[in-house]
Amino acid sequence: MVIGGDDVFREVMPRAGRIYLTEVHASPEADTWLLDFDLSGWREVSRQRHEAGPKDEYPFSFVLLERKA
Repeated sequence: MVIGGDDVFREVMPRAGRIYLTEVHASPEADTWLLDFDLSGWREVSRQRHEAGPKDEYPFSFVLLERKA
């Protein structure tokens, strides 16, 4: 599992085969972004959308991506 900023993601992405991505459906202020991410080499396996609830300010989706062979 990798949690980090753009430098950390760039370092490990060539070796990643699967990504568990959380998409926040808003544009809140943040200090960590996954920049310049090219989806063309990835296949979306699943997506679960969740509406904002008592503990969540914004709706979000859990997305599972696998690298294309």
